[in-house]
Amino acid sequence: MVQRLGSTQTRMGPIKVTHPNLMPKRNSTLDDQIDENLKKAYSDVLNEEVPDRLMQLLEQLKSQDKKTPSGDVS
Repeated sequence: MVQRLGSTQTRMGPIKVTHPNLMPKRNSTLDDQIDENLKKAYSDVLNEEVPDRLMQLLEQLKSQDKKTPSGDVS
C-alpha cells in the first residue's frame, strides 16, 4: 500500500528525524567499506556511455524547447 506523500510521509512510511548527536555510534570501518563500495559502483555507472537513443531523445526535447515560447505549457 502506498501512503500519501507529505512532509513526513514517504512510500516506505513516516520519516523519523533524529538529531545526529542522539544517533548510535557507527562502526567506522564498516562505514568506510560501504562508502568505498558505493563509490566504486557509482563511478562505474558515471563512466558508462549514454546510449545513442537517449541522446537522440534529449536532442528532440531540446529542439522542442526552442520552438515553444517561454511560459507556454502546450
